[in-house]
Order: sequence, then C-alpha cells, then structure tokens
Amino acid sequence: LGELYFTQGEYEKSKAEWEQLLQLDPSNAQAKQRLADIEVLTATSDSVFFQRGRSLMNKGLINQAIAEFEKALRVNPASERTQTMLTRLQEIPFTEYTVKKGDTLSSVAAEYTNNPSHYTILADFNAITPGEPLVIGQTIKIPHIAAFKDALSPDSPEKIAADPLDAETRSPVEIVPELPGERSLDEDTLEELNSLFEQGVAAYNAGNYREAILLFREVYARNPEHQEAYDYFVRATTALRRNRLIPEMIPTPEPTPDTTESEVQTLIETGNAQREAGELNEAITTFELALQLEPANPDIMQMLQETRQDLQEAITTHLNQGIKYFNQEALEDAILEWDKVLELDPSHQQAQEYRQRARKMLEALTSSSLE
Repeated sequence: LGELYFTQGEYEKSKAEWEQLLQLDPSNAQAKQRLADIEVLTATSDSVFFQRGRSLMNKGLINQAIAEFEKALRVNPASERTQTMLTRLQEIPFTEYTVKKGDTLSSVAAEYTNNPSHYTILADFNAITPGEPLVIGQTIKIPHIAAFKDALSPDSPEKIAADPLDAETRSPVEIVPELPGERSLDEDTLEELNSLFEQGVAAYNAGNYREAILLFREVYARNPEHQEAYDYFVRATTALRRNRLIPEMIPTPEPTPDTTESEVQTLIETGNAQREAGELNEAITTFELALQLEPANPDIMQMLQETRQDLQEAITTHLNQGIKYFNQEALEDAILEWDKVLELDPSHQQAQEYRQRARKMLEALTSSSLE
C-alpha cells in the first residue's frame, strides 16, 4: 500500500505505511528509499508550487495561481499560508461586463486600463482561451485587481492585503502584471543558473530524479521566471512517483488466502476507477501490484495489457493533436497537448523537443508584439 499511495501522490499515507514497515524491518532499503523520496517531494513541491502561485498572482493570473496553491495544499494540507492565500484569491470581487459588437479581450482591457496587453488577466479570470472570439451579449468578469481595480474601485482596500509569507514585514502584495523577461539577473547569476539547470536536465535524463528535483527547485527559487525549470521540476516529480521499485524488491508479508483475495479485489476496483478517470499510469501501477499477489490471474493480466494500450493511444493522440495545433500556429494549444504527453510519459523526447520549439516561438512572438 505504501507504494500505491506513493504513486498516487498521497505522501502522508505512503509515509505511514513505509514507516510501519521500517519498524518491523529496520534495515529495509526500499522503505528507506521511499521515505527519502517522500521527504524530498514534500519539501520541494510545497515551496515550488507556492512560489509559482505567488508569481502567477503577481501577474494577475488568478485562476492559474489558485491551481498552483491547490497543488501546494495537496502536498502540505496543514499549510496555513497556502490556505489563507487560496481563500483570498477565491474571494476577489469583480464587475460584470456585457460584450458589445466589435469587443475583444484586448479592447475591453484597454477600455479599463489603457493597456490591451492586460487581456491575459481577463482571459485567465474568465477561463477563456486567448484568441477565442467573444460573443455579443456574453458576460465576462472584470476582477478588481491591478490596473482594473484602479479603474473600478480605486478607494477600496486591496483584497489581498498581505502575503502570509511576509507576515513579519506586513508588506502589501501588489498584483501587477510582469512582462516576460522583466525580472533582471546579472550575467554571472544567469550563467550559474544555466549551469544548474543543465545539471538538472542531465540528472533527469539519467533517471536521477531526486537530484534533478533539488536542482530545478534551486533554479526556480532564484528565478521564478525560469519556465523550463518549473516544467522540468513537475516532470521530475511525476517521474519519481512513477519510478517503481523492482517488484521482487517490494517486501510483501505472507498473507492468508482470504486477505489476499480481499486485497486483490480492492486493487482491481481501484485500478478500474483510475482507468475510468484517465489516471492511466496510476492504474498500471495498481494492476501491477495486484498481479504480484495473483501472478496467474488472467483477468488482471488483460486489464494491465489494455491499460498499457490505452496509455500509448493517449500519448499518440495528444502528440498528434499538438502537431496539428502547431501547424495551425496555435502555439499555446500545441504546448498544452504536449504537456499532456509529458504528464503521461515524462521522458517522451519528441514531445519535449516539440514543446521547447513551440515555447521559443511563442516567446519570440510575445516579445515582438510588445515592441
């Protein structure tokens, strides 16, 4: 169960199972390995996801920030600072705007802030894909943040009064959109961070995921605008969770027949539920654990084989859809599809290369539009 909980990202439950095993067998190397993995994952993921949330929040990308804070909270449910930040973001006031003929997100943003580039804030807050046309009569929400707040409610207090992380200084949080590359670092620091990033990529490609996680965390902590460091960090944490222990090395007590049958049935039900939910890697792990208990069970063998086929089909579908979007110059949509590939298979070299190419093109287009 410790391994099952680990692959599902339920670190506290996994930790309890492995610690229990270590009490019975203090020299168990696998339990020690997983506990070390859990320690790295919980410590780094909490800080990186929280920092990522703050960075997105400071750009006015509230829904994206909420998603990152929710990730941090799943890793560390007891975090008061994360819960406080989530609550504040979820309570941001807004004014409704009815779309008129000729309106675009850029024109609406310019109407309130005199800056059409603030359309990204509106797109995020309303869950609208950039470039998606507005419909006459459609209602969109204008959040009272950043320059929009200055236009809508200049005298009202900022909803996000202070960051819990800065409680000692009580420094206010200003949600001000930052342009790409706005954060400046000196050449020596950039060179050092690039070196650390390259070391992280090398460790990742070598399967040393724990080392890679620590390196990517350091790069991102010192430069929150380093998108690739964040992307690789997420891939490395996913890969570590899916880096299964060798089946023969996973200690299993001698169960009674009734216990085995009950546990196998539970694993089968869990695996089927995961498969239905699209959690294919997790389902594969669950079926593999069930097969360890009943190696000759043909039903489990079939479910495992079918789920592996589902995984490959999903990877191919998202890869090809990304290529289709790329050829249509819908770069953001292409990146999202290749992100899905890398979520299913963090080591998928083709998706990594395609994604990197699309991101560079997108950054170039963004830079040219701001000139």
